[in-house]
Amino acid sequence: MVRIANSANLATYESYDLAWLAPITYPLVLAMAVLGVLLFMCARERRQRYKVVNVASGFVCTVEAYFTIFCLVQCCINYGTRSYAGGDAACALQGFYSTSYTVASLGSVVLALFCSYKILTTRTCVKAGQALGAAVVISLVAILVGLFPVMGAGSYIFAVDYCMYNLEGLFYQIVMPFFYLPSLALVAFFVVNGYKKAIDAEAKRKAAYLLLFGLFWFVVWLPAVIIWGLSVAGAPPTTTDWWRIYGAHAIIFHSQQLGNLLLYGFLWRRLMNDYLDSVQQLPKEVKELEVVQGPALDVAPYNTPVGPQAPPYGYYPPAPTGVPQYPMYPAAAPYTVTYYPSYSAY
Repeated sequence: MVRIANSANLATYESYDLAWLAPITYPLVLAMAVLGVLLFMCARERRQRYKVVNVASGFVCTVEAYFTIFCLVQCCINYGTRSYAGGDAACALQGFYSTSYTVASLGSVVLALFCSYKILTTRTCVKAGQALGAAVVISLVAILVGLFPVMGAGSYIFAVDYCMYNLEGLFYQIVMPFFYLPSLALVAFFVVNGYKKAIDAEAKRKAAYLLLFGLFWFVVWLPAVIIWGLSVAGAPPTTTDWWRIYGAHAIIFHSQQLGNLLLYGFLWRRLMNDYLDSVQQLPKEVKELEVVQGPALDVAPYNTPVGPQAPPYGYYPPAPTGVPQYPMYPAAAPYTVTYYPSYSAY
């Protein structure tokens, strides 16, 4: 028997008049429209440019579509019947897909931001097969965490007008921080360091957008963290005046279904594809030098005097026969000096 906290209120629940507006129209119906446009655009692309970008973006969109479809159907049924149709069984179903979605959504965003971090700081990324393997592992873990109450560990909760994992119970109070906290640390690391360590000016411009992605992620997950904090502090929202936090959590949390499709399905995918296109246009020598050995050092022409203005590291290219040579400076490993063609004129 699946345990459902606050289940006594299921029988007396009546859907509210504005349910057609939120969450049905915003964001669920809008999310389905965006998903349709996204699928249409992807189908029209003659050349799928970079597989790893498609895998990471597609995983985020698949996770959002999974939750959107289930929740839209259930919300429409509840609004049509002005009740929580299906009772305990329907609540357990919603508890499962909302819990598994939570873990999968956290993991999918972290995977996408990891890929963008690698691309913008090294011009390389993991193989598409590795990204797909990570997506499969994240999905399996998400399903397992969602099924814990079915297996007798933890419970779901009827939180005012929907069901989710029970953060007011001890089990999920312990389990969920293992997903919340690492995700927060990784998202912050990838967006901040992606901007700081961007390999060139174009990468830095792309990375600036990702700072906004991180801010959106933080705002979306803040209500869930507040619910967890209140419950740990001994003030569970369903039994205190804080019960309205569940309503805020529902609307803000649902915003991911629309926001993540727009951010990762359109913007993130385009940013990464455009940047990788620009990398392909670089000379092979520059790509190999900067990717494998790090940014090249500036070097001086043969006839640059040695003095305060001389570079503090690196060395001058060997002078042609008959041209006085100046003292050399040891190169700073692991960097390699770039020999610019214009220097051959000296």
